[in-house]
Amino acid sequence: MPKNENQRRLGRWPAFATRLSCVLASLLLAGCFAIYSPAQVPHEFSTSPIFEEEFDKPTLDLSKWSFRGLGKRDDCIVDPNAVSVANGVARIRIYSVKTGDKLTNYCGAISTQSSFLHTYGYWQAAVRFGYQPGMQCSFWIQSPSIGRYIGDPARSGVEIDVFEHVSRETKPDGFDHAVHWDGYQPLLHKSMAKDGQYPSLDDGKFHVFSLAWTPQNLTFYIDGKESWTLSGSDAGISQIAEYIILDTELPHADRGPAGGYGPLGATQNAYFDIDYVRVYPLKAAGQASSR
Repeated sequence: MPKNENQRRLGRWPAFATRLSCVLASLLLAGCFAIYSPAQVPHEFSTSPIFEEEFDKPTLDLSKWSFRGLGKRDDCIVDPNAVSVANGVARIRIYSVKTGDKLTNYCGAISTQSSFLHTYGYWQAAVRFGYQPGMQCSFWIQSPSIGRYIGDPARSGVEIDVFEHVSRETKPDGFDHAVHWDGYQPLLHKSMAKDGQYPSLDDGKFHVFSLAWTPQNLTFYIDGKESWTLSGSDAGISQIAEYIILDTELPHADRGPAGGYGPLGATQNAYFDIDYVRVYPLKAAGQASSR
């Protein structure tokens, strides 16, 4: 082979080595982090989000989120310390503190009630959770006036559970979607729910749960595939602005581990991780404004 050909080929090596190192780095990252394609936005909605949270700051962004319902809720105390942000992920834990013979459980909740409310849209979050018996965790949308006008959910708003793992679930791959309206009093409250199991939900990777909310329908998706749809004849559909809630709950401590969930930061804590939250507005005119 002529000398100049050898030199030419050797001259290609730095560029090839650079490309090879990039490929190897990508493969290494794929092994360390959850890599997934974002679910496609349905055609009725803008592809530019009106709300976007990537949790890329070192702490919770309090211009977007506020702590919700601090104090006792069911069998846990809602505590800001249960919420943390690191490496682009928000983590909401359930943890326990033992004082003598007394075991106290703590959970966390954040919302956009004071910063972002919107009507209709494609609401989406990438989530995963560390399963422990008795835990409950949710990505849901709430009306600030649910139940105010009984029999008129369009005017009062509704609760929409886009993703919920509930305390009665005995398996880590269980979930539900749900809609609640007409408040929470036993004789007035109405709801529709779909319980299911998603085989890969407990694989340690993020999964994308989404809701397409229009004036006529509520359509739920898991990893981009339609999982449930409701019309106004099936359930109440809100026609007013609503806000996002992310939380952990402990409705029944007796369903949890006898010794609790460990102190804050312990490996046995039950937790709910959120990689991102996005809301894409409906293209049609006439929707209520957000703030």
